[in-house]
Amino acid sequence: MAKETLKKSVKKTTAKKTETTVAKVEKKTKKAVVSETNLAKGCVFQVTGAVVDVKFENVNDLPAILTALTCDNNGNRLVLEHTPFGHAGERALQKLMAEDGGFDHNEQALRIVDLLEIKYPAYDGLNLTWAVRSGLMKHRHHEDGTRTLLDGKKLPLYPSAESQVADVADDLTYYGHDVDDGLDSGLITLEMLEELDLWRMCEEKTFAMGLKEKNERFAACTVRHLIDTMVGDVIRNSAKTLEEYAPADAEAVENASCRMISFSKEFEPLTEKLRTFLYHNLYFHPVLAELNELSYRQMGTCFRAFLQHPELMGEGAQSRIAKVGLKRAAADFIAGMTDNFATKEYNCVSFLYPEYGKENKV
Repeated sequence: MAKETLKKSVKKTTAKKTETTVAKVEKKTKKAVVSETNLAKGCVFQVTGAVVDVKFENVNDLPAILTALTCDNNGNRLVLEHTPFGHAGERALQKLMAEDGGFDHNEQALRIVDLLEIKYPAYDGLNLTWAVRSGLMKHRHHEDGTRTLLDGKKLPLYPSAESQVADVADDLTYYGHDVDDGLDSGLITLEMLEELDLWRMCEEKTFAMGLKEKNERFAACTVRHLIDTMVGDVIRNSAKTLEEYAPADAEAVENASCRMISFSKEFEPLTEKLRTFLYHNLYFHPVLAELNELSYRQMGTCFRAFLQHPELMGEGAQSRIAKVGLKRAAADFIAGMTDNFATKEYNCVSFLYPEYGKENKV
């Protein structure tokens, strides 16, 4: 009886998904006020690339970490979410779908805007232009060197200028914020970062401001200099490149001999060393490896359960089974979850069908 009751609850929760944080942009003050229903209020005070920083009024009433934000600007809704458990979740889905077309987060972004968003009565997707859709495809070539196709048409050498801005903003944003997170967590230290030329360069700017003691304030200031330094190089180099090549139109940008928006050739090796440092010392840190293993197990358990009991998925996912197949529908459903919702689904599935959690790895 308990199983049946929980099963009904799971189906209801799945259809509803998760409660989301709502951000409403106040027209007069240009201030985004954020609230989670009956829980927390605050404001969006900084947007850097793909990172949205939200400051809440009461630190004791924070919404759950990594809960999706639903932003409402005069009726235009935008949901800010991610594959559950970040890159670890993506790798889990890659393994789960290895024999059924695979899983790639860039291709998944295209699936979302082309198929999964249901907004119009006559067709699926958002009806975006080819140019916008092509900008979502970060990889322009396959491993064998052949050009990537979209709707049977070869992608241009480079994405649009707008997409190039988004690409480089994404890179420099996660460099800066991951350094900040790594320092806050204690997984990396200021001493470890000092092996990097780029970090030492930014430390000099912090010293010049009169901060000598290497404490929390020093670290925060240096991270800010790190982001500013990367942004400054992109702006200067891109302005120089655009002036040199003077592309006449969007097509000229996409078929130029180099990217119009990028780090300079002298600066890029510094960012590559930072990226390598983060992979070695943060992304694959033993502490995070344990969490990644947990995410693999949770997603694998849910995936196996959904294949045997598709009624556990949301109505939208169930309705796509006939069109895309059970495995792809399950992968799409899992990819759209937040971390918290994925964990709740795992807990429910593990209670209902513990046999699907016996395999500890994906």
